[in-house]
Amino acid sequence: MLWLALGVGPAANGQFLDLSGPDAPEAGAGRAVSELSARLSRAADRIRESEGDDDGLAGLRGRAKAAFRSAAASLADLGESQRDDGSVAVLWAMTLDARGPELDGLIEATGDAAVLAALAADFEALDLAWSRGELSE
Repeated sequence: MLWLALGVGPAANGQFLDLSGPDAPEAGAGRAVSELSARLSRAADRIRESEGDDDGLAGLRGRAKAAFRSAAASLADLGESQRDDGSVAVLWAMTLDARGPELDGLIEATGDAAVLAALAADFEALDLAWSRGELSE
C-alpha cells in the first residue's frame, strides 16, 4: 500500500513511457559529423604540410599525428554513411577527436622511432580500411 501513500493511484496504472526516438536521418544529413570529418582532414593535411619530408623523429611524430586524425575523419564518414548502424563509429571518431591533445602528448613524449612508425602505420591501415567502408581490420 506504499504506492497509495505516495499518491500513485489507479490512474497511473495505464500510463506508459514512450522511449521511441525520431527516425534516423538520411545519410549525409549529419552536418556536425561532416564538419568533424572535414576539420580532422584539414588538421591532418596541415600536419603533413608542416612536417614536410622529415625522416627523423619529428617526421614520424607528424606522420602519426596526421594519420590518427585522417583515420578519425574516415571513421566519421563511415559512420555517417551507415546511419543508425554507424553511430558507434561516429562516437569513436568523436572520442579520437576529443582525445587529440592527449594523443599528441603521448606521441611527442615517445622517442622510439620504431614505436612511432608502427603507430603511424596502424592508423594509416585503419584509415584505408575505414575509407573503403570496412569497420574491422
